[in-house]
Amino acid sequence: MNTPKISRRSLITQGGTLAAAGVVLAACGSEPSGLSRVGLSPSTTALPEVHVSDVVLLRTAQSVENLAVAALSDPAMSKGNAATKAAIAVFLEGHRANAAAIAPLIAARGGEEFGKPNTRMMKNYVSGALALIAESDQAEADVIAFAHAIEGVVAATYQAFVAWTNEPALRRAMMTLAVKPSEYAVVLAQMVSPGTKGVSPAVDETGGPVVSALPTKYGSLGSFDATIGTMTEAGARTVVTMETPSLNSLEY
Repeated sequence: MNTPKISRRSLITQGGTLAAAGVVLAACGSEPSGLSRVGLSPSTTALPEVHVSDVVLLRTAQSVENLAVAALSDPAMSKGNAATKAAIAVFLEGHRANAAAIAPLIAARGGEEFGKPNTRMMKNYVSGALALIAESDQAEADVIAFAHAIEGVVAATYQAFVAWTNEPALRRAMMTLAVKPSEYAVVLAQMVSPGTKGVSPAVDETGGPVVSALPTKYGSLGSFDATIGTMTEAGARTVVTMETPSLNSLEY
């Protein structure tokens, strides 16, 4: 069974493989071919130097909160049952409150708040996942699974940024802001697997990972998977893997 898997790391791996292949081909073809070049070779532009400041981290955290708002308020996410809809309504207010709380922190440090969802994460993960849920024959379960992944990513973003943040007061703010999405992830984990106990990772009878409210002593900084969408003829569903912002998805 081949289950399609979408993740940043898989894209990077594939890109690295192609780059390596290009180097090998270039080395093998170092002898003059005798062919003339037509036109001018394209010039290269150096990447701009950027500084990951505390303001950049705050803007990115705000963009991730806006991402959660955009994802959870999408029409595709309205396909859950009454209990799921009620829970998501609470989560939405929490994310809006967090995004609003970040705004004065940015302004106090001379920055400009970021009022949109995270650009790359929206493009790479969320838009495609919502499209899958909209067409899914198991949309009710997919809504919970995807919401759980979203909340895990938001909480993990704050946890990761604590180590990157320079100003001690902001580290405390990051940890405080992480509380709500962490609680939401716990609630959703219980909706996926009611009665889940323990803090150790586990697998079910098929070898698949069991969604746990407390997967480890500390929050995970790894990826968060959501198996969603209509099952293919081969018996596979799409696994969307969401990850915390990397250097190319920070909002500078």
